[in-house]
Amino acid sequence: MASAGHRLLAHTADTIIEAWGPTPAACLEQAVLGLVSAFAEPRPGAAVAEVAFRLDPRDRADLPLALLDEVVYLLDTRGVVPVGVDFDGGDAAGPTGRFRVVDTGDVELVGAVPKAVARSGYVFGVGTDGTWRCRVTVDV
Repeated sequence: MASAGHRLLAHTADTIIEAWGPTPAACLEQAVLGLVSAFAEPRPGAAVAEVAFRLDPRDRADLPLALLDEVVYLLDTRGVVPVGVDFDGGDAAGPTGRFRVVDTGDVELVGAVPKAVARSGYVFGVGTDGTWRCRVTVDV
């Protein structure tokens, strides 16, 4: 298995994203890229902007859920699709970072747009090999 990556698994009316990486941040970035790859393919040369985020500190154990919820929120409210994510670390107010985003008009839809992130089957943690792993079910 590569040091960081993701894969999609089909599930009745859902998509399961499995992501992995050497650090929590790398794993989380792969989860975002996996979610986006399930429904959108950015067009070459699309203009990239940044959107800052702050996750609620109660979400530390559920960072993938909170982060992917933020992706769905950006789609619904701002009409943008993340093509990358950077973490700043954060503070007592919660983890912070920036999504690199493109406008929805600059992507080709290749699947159903996500509606929500589910808790069923959720996994996030470090495996016996030291690799961080995430598994999230997304309603489509």
